[in-house]
Amino acid sequence: MNLKDNFLLRVQEITNTNPLSKKRDRHIVEVRALLIYLLHSILGMGCSSIRDYLFTKGFKTHHATILHAIKNWDIYSKYNPQLMSWCNEILITSDFATDEIKLEYIKDKMQFLPNADLQNIYIKIQEHYDTHIQKMCLEQETKFIENQSTDNS
Repeated sequence: MNLKDNFLLRVQEITNTNPLSKKRDRHIVEVRALLIYLLHSILGMGCSSIRDYLFTKGFKTHHATILHAIKNWDIYSKYNPQLMSWCNEILITSDFATDEIKLEYIKDKMQFLPNADLQNIYIKIQEHYDTHIQKMCLEQETKFIENQSTDNS
C-alpha cells in the first residue's frame, strides 16, 4: 500500500467518513478537503495528479474542485478545529509519518508562526550552525596539527 492509499485509509478511519462520497454535506466536503490537503501539501501532488488518483478510487472530479479544496483548507480548518486535530493525528501518530513527511508538514506550517516564534527558531538554528562550524574548524585544525606532527617526524 502506498502513501496515498495510507492517507485515504487513515482519513476514513479517523474521521469515520468516506471522503470519496458523492454527497456534498459540509462534513464530507471538509473531510475530503483534509485528504486533498494531505495529498497536496504533504506528498506534493498537483491538482491533476490528485484528480487522477481520486478517479482511480471511483471519485470523478475536476482539477478545479481540487484547487477549490486546497485554497479553502485554511477556512475549513479555522471553522472546524477538529480537521486540524485529525490532520495532526494522521501525521504524527501514523507509522508512515517519516521524517521527510514531517519535515514537509513543518515547512508548510512555518508561514503561520508568529514572528516571535520565528525569531526563536532563527536563534536556535544560528546557535546550532555556529556550534557546528566551530566543531568543523576544530576538527580541521586538529587534523592539520596531526599532519604537521607526522610530517615533522
